[in-house]
Amino acid sequence: MNFTRSKDPEALSAWFLAELKKAFDGQILSVILYGSAVTRDFNPRKSNLNFLVVLTDEGIGRIAGVQKRIGAWERKGIPVPFFLTSEHIQTSLDSYPVEFLNMRQAYRVVHGEDVLKNLDIQKKDIRLQCERELKGKLIQLRAAYILTRGKRQRLYELINLSLISFTAIFKALLHLQGMEVPPLRQDILRATCDSFGLDVGLFTMLHAIQSHEIKVSREQMAENVEGMIREIQKLSRMVDKLHIANT
Repeated sequence: MNFTRSKDPEALSAWFLAELKKAFDGQILSVILYGSAVTRDFNPRKSNLNFLVVLTDEGIGRIAGVQKRIGAWERKGIPVPFFLTSEHIQTSLDSYPVEFLNMRQAYRVVHGEDVLKNLDIQKKDIRLQCERELKGKLIQLRAAYILTRGKRQRLYELINLSLISFTAIFKALLHLQGMEVPPLRQDILRATCDSFGLDVGLFTMLHAIQSHEIKVSREQMAENVEGMIREIQKLSRMVDKLHIANT
């Protein structure tokens, strides 16, 4: 089977697990596939397969052994996974709660323990990271917009990467609002707009541009980027003032 062309999550997960066992025999506690590969957003031609690999302390010291295999993984749509230990996960929940929360919202255990199931993720930590991420990405978005020099392809790439990045934050914000997080990106964007009073028409347009559903001019694309900057600035101010109970 040509995995590069097919990107079948089941077959690739089995192949990848076999790769890991060769490198970390007896040192693997858990292998988890997460993200779009376990949702209806998965696109076999575009989507990557993202893995969390939890190793023993001895195993984490042997990660240099997979360096020569990275090229083969990337050709099959598997970027370098998160290699962590159980201790690292437990001591990082207050610093990176959004990453673990988003993993937990869409994942499948490929091998070993379900290390995500019982994580104690505090809402106050999620809010703080969302505020930090929004403000940091807003600075980056403004700078990246300038660097596009108004070129159409660069504007498209900025929209694409920005929506992917902001969707991860939006999912965490919906969780903070006590809302069920939809499985599809377009629905996540719509739900966030409804919850925080953002311009739903703008984000619908941005998603349509990202998914090539419509084709717009360079000027229209630039206007949409500027609109996204304004809306993210507004959202960051709201998240800054968002009151979260100490839970």
